[in-house]
Amino acid sequence: MKIYIPILAIAILFSGCLKSNVKFDYSGIKPVIINPKSNFPARGAFAPPILDSAFGVKTIRIYARYSYQAPPDKDIAVTFAANDSLIAAYNQSQPINYKALPADAYSLIENKIIIKAGTTEGFVPITIIPERFNGIDNYAIAFTIKDGAGTVVADNYKSIVFTLKGH
Repeated sequence: MKIYIPILAIAILFSGCLKSNVKFDYSGIKPVIINPKSNFPARGAFAPPILDSAFGVKTIRIYARYSYQAPPDKDIAVTFAANDSLIAAYNQSQPINYKALPADAYSLIENKIIIKAGTTEGFVPITIIPERFNGIDNYAIAFTIKDGAGTVVADNYKSIVFTLKGH
């Protein structure tokens, strides 16, 4: 019992140092554009999985998110581009060697995602045309956000790799 008295006294003595009115200063934080499904390059020991698709999938989506305490008050056009160098880097880290999906094997309306005012996310569909490539080989397609219309693009959340597995 005597051992508990000094421990209790120390706990009471040091509890007076706690501040009950802590204010964090977030005034320097600015909005950031991210790809919420970004998966490559890995950002840690437990990287999110690459988005595998079976041969024959017809549509994939690329997303962009406005990350801030409130949605934007105007539309934001986020520009992205295909990035074959990501596929080469991905192949170095995987046992399977993926071929870049031929440019004529997919189509997209435009390379911009519009994040509408008052919302935080947008996407653009990419149509895959399976007739334009064989279903035996493994293919990959990668995209990177290039511009956020004046909003900072997060370097660690801007790229995504999709794989299309063959039979």
